[in-house]
Amino acid sequence: IPGIVFWVGARDPELRVFDIVMESPYGTTYNAYIVRCGDEAVLVETVKNKDMATEQLVARIRDAIGDTPITHIILNHTEPDHSSTAAEIATHFYILRGLSPPPKTVCVSHGPIHDAGFDELLSLYEQWAQADVDLVRDLVLVPYVSAYGYTQEMAEAAAEGAAAVAAEAGAEVRCIDMVTTPAADVVALLPRCKVLIIGSPTVNNDALPAAWGASSPRCLQGREVR
Repeated sequence: IPGIVFWVGARDPELRVFDIVMESPYGTTYNAYIVRCGDEAVLVETVKNKDMATEQLVARIRDAIGDTPITHIILNHTEPDHSSTAAEIATHFYILRGLSPPPKTVCVSHGPIHDAGFDELLSLYEQWAQADVDLVRDLVLVPYVSAYGYTQEMAEAAAEGAAAVAAEAGAEVRCIDMVTTPAADVVALLPRCKVLIIGSPTVNNDALPAAWGASSPRCLQGREVR
């Protein structure tokens, strides 16, 4: 918003792995925003204390508001890439108190800033956060990865052995080859699982990546795992 909301974050174009697990071939941004409120200002987020990021943040704040005092800092959460420069910002500006306000726009912490679809995004987050308390768990799922067919034989034998018991309980049994089936299709079935049996050979003392794709922590939360 010209004259009111200013982007004052930092760019990190050299970053190639974000938070250990996410590839970032184009780098990332540490987004921060200044909201001018008359003779005061609010800083939304700080940046990661890395290389020139802090200097970028301070310089952009100065460009946006000069010596206008910052009366509030709002942090989405306290991971270092959101909060580690807050103390240093306090040495440059007049910080009086902190505040956690309700969101009014989609000014994200990393990557592109959303200027449309706000209601849709909120709806998606609300949907993702819901527990499937009414979901019927009526599936015995046996996803497997097999290099030479032996793990496949074991998985099919496990599925066959479970079929009689599952039929009595009104449950379905599905045996799925994860080499030829997209991981997303398997993960979509996990909330229905009464029993989950994952088959995989080992490489370097670990299951293959495709097998780990069938063990979504969210879907397995609260289950007995053996």
